[in-house]
Amino acid sequence: MYNHLIKKQNHYLLGRDAEDIATENKMRLLLKHFDIDTKLPKNYKHFKAKYFKNIEYVDGPMIISKVRNEIVHGNLQSSYFNVEKHDLYLVYDLVIGYVELVLINLLKIDMELSNRLKVLKRPINK
Repeated sequence: MYNHLIKKQNHYLLGRDAEDIATENKMRLLLKHFDIDTKLPKNYKHFKAKYFKNIEYVDGPMIISKVRNEIVHGNLQSSYFNVEKHDLYLVYDLVIGYVELVLINLLKIDMELSNRLKVLKRPINK
């Protein structure tokens, strides 16, 4: 979705900038394009204290990227990043919520959002 929308269709980034950008930032750009908030909903606030103690700002794309990297490059039970099953469920739910909102916006579907998706949508007054 990022590559199609941000890079090819809208040309926000050109050349190597589009290729070399980190996955976290690709997610942030895509979500920002559709006014989807990357701040963590309340039920994710414990992630910072539990998994990112030394990092000042933690958002959805950072959590997703970290878990994705452990699945692809490592082991979820490693000492580097030990994710509990309940937290893994929350990460999958966040990913699915972002994908749903991007598709709703991409396809220009006019619909009432569920409470689950409303918490991810950026407030209108911002």
